[in-house]
Amino acid sequence: MKASDPRSRMFVGQGFTVRPSQELAIQSIEQLLKLYPQMIAMLEFTSKGRHRRQIDCALIGPGGVDLIEIKNKRGVVHGTPEGQWTVTSPYGTEAFFNMKNGVEENPFNQARNSADDLRDWIQSRVGRKVWVSPLVWLPSADPASQIEHDSFVRHVVGLSALPSRLRSSVKQENAWGRLNYLDLPRQFDLKPIDLSFLKGKVIEPLDHAGVAGVHVIARAGDESVETVTDEHGQFSVMATKGSTVEVAFAVPGRYVTPDVLKSVAELDYVELPKVTLVARTPDKTEEAIREEARQQTIQETEARVAAQLRQSAASFRDVQAQMGMVIDDLQRQLRDALLRVTEQEQTLRQQRVAQKNTPNLPLPILVQQASHALELQQQRQQVTAALKGLSNARKDEQQEAAQHSLEVLSGMTAATRYQLTQAATPALTVKEVKVLAREPEPVPAFDAEPVDTAFQVIAEPLVETAQATPVPAEPVISTLPSQVGKPKWPWVMGALVVGLVALGALWQSQQGRSAARQLLVEPAVSGAEALPGVPSNHAGPNGLPGVPVPNRP
Repeated sequence: MKASDPRSRMFVGQGFTVRPSQELAIQSIEQLLKLYPQMIAMLEFTSKGRHRRQIDCALIGPGGVDLIEIKNKRGVVHGTPEGQWTVTSPYGTEAFFNMKNGVEENPFNQARNSADDLRDWIQSRVGRKVWVSPLVWLPSADPASQIEHDSFVRHVVGLSALPSRLRSSVKQENAWGRLNYLDLPRQFDLKPIDLSFLKGKVIEPLDHAGVAGVHVIARAGDESVETVTDEHGQFSVMATKGSTVEVAFAVPGRYVTPDVLKSVAELDYVELPKVTLVARTPDKTEEAIREEARQQTIQETEARVAAQLRQSAASFRDVQAQMGMVIDDLQRQLRDALLRVTEQEQTLRQQRVAQKNTPNLPLPILVQQASHALELQQQRQQVTAALKGLSNARKDEQQEAAQHSLEVLSGMTAATRYQLTQAATPALTVKEVKVLAREPEPVPAFDAEPVDTAFQVIAEPLVETAQATPVPAEPVISTLPSQVGKPKWPWVMGALVVGLVALGALWQSQQGRSAARQLLVEPAVSGAEALPGVPSNHAGPNGLPGVPVPNRP
């Protein structure tokens, strides 16, 4: 373990094979380890506490542990200490949470519970209390994110401010006594980090513009993860170096499902071949189903409006009243459709949660589920936009808004019917591809100055002890400042400046008293009235040096 090599002080769980990429976050942690040579990082591991919590990152130093819950969300994040957290991106607003034992946890609660579990385990092993401070980190979130303050769990948005939010791992105090915190990775059966960061892009067939919102499923070994392309059509995952990675895609319904990309993660930073989507041409069966659904939706709407007109004879001659009935009926249908979408989303979410304990699900099933989730997301957006259009339409826009709502409703009906005609699990074509090396993503510098200190290792291993009495404190093993970016020399300079200012004020005060005394004892004179031949620093009869006095009669 070398202080000069931060990668030698980064460890990851044995079961780690593939995850959504946290390239910028991990590079930032590397920078942090350079800043603090006595710190180590443990990533993607399971706590050995009573609740077996999954932990994203634990930064461990002489003063204790900073447990970091990393949420790699892109967009504007809103969160509260006890309420729901959401992220708003170009393709909608989505709630996100962790599910533990059937209970939803927002990021603050997740970090707090994980910190408690790890702290209790450490205390049971070492026989003393070690601080474990929870932190929620959103490295890719929009700076406009609004997260309310929590009294115990800190949070940080972006990359550069991370050191300023740490509490325990950067402290000078030796919280471990004679015990060696560097032995923790061995206690958790972690391995040195050795990752490959894979990056790819999904593009349109004509202008080659990036396609946002495509669901990407990556598999390596028995693990699989899902991510989404950003506004530029880019996606990224990270995998254990040397593993075989398969990347599949769930695309909007207007495209053909692309081939699965298969490659070996041999390089640190990998560029996958670009995925060009192919437009899908509806077959005759699909076109017939669409037209049938459209005609059925129009006929059912007309029948309900006609039934209302029969109850109000005056409305037969009022065109605007008839349009109002049509809009009311369409709004009711759209609200019912939105409820159905919500129910299907909840069912799919529960299905996915139940499948977390089922390893090695076939990739076609995962793609099918992701495609269904993407379709529901698009339907939600379309229904919400149609409802807004009907509510805001002026009189001359109402007919057009009504026609658009009919298309949305009939399209949802047609999609459901067409799915019934397709195979239960569509086959996927796997294509082996060659990858290219690329440069790592640029990471901004921290809002702190590097600390130059020697790396010292405590000699004794971390062992279990039944002794609960405090161990005598060791000498301070770190010369790091307690707050990043605030070294000791500014305090010395500040004290010196204050002293100089005080001396200057005293001198000015003495000069002021002398001038005042001169004015009180002797009247002011001009240079012509001064005694000739008397130097300016001559002490006159009034005892004031350098003050000439006038001639007396």
